[in-house]
Amino acid sequence: MLQSKIAQVYNIPPEVPFVDALVTGIKEICLKGDFKLTDFTILVPTRRSVISLQESFFRLNNRNSLLLPRISPIGDLDEEEIMINDLNYNNPEPNYTNILDIP
Repeated sequence: MLQSKIAQVYNIPPEVPFVDALVTGIKEICLKGDFKLTDFTILVPTRRSVISLQESFFRLNNRNSLLLPRISPIGDLDEEEIMINDLNYNNPEPNYTNILDIP
């Protein structure tokens, strides 16, 4: 039997610490429903946000280890990605001999 998944929208008031409220809310959803933290995927804008969420999960779990949800940044590029993109835009025809020229 197919089960429909209805997305639910929650809001966090601006005066409440966002990261801690998000972690507390996700943990409450897990306790109320038939979910595990690993069932969740959280998209955040930066890698710094990923670290903040991970630290908050750890802190709010009394510093005990736990399996975290998948937390992925959507707005950051790695330094290698930026370098590769710059190389591709500045020189449309790659010159692979330069890779081996190590000073």
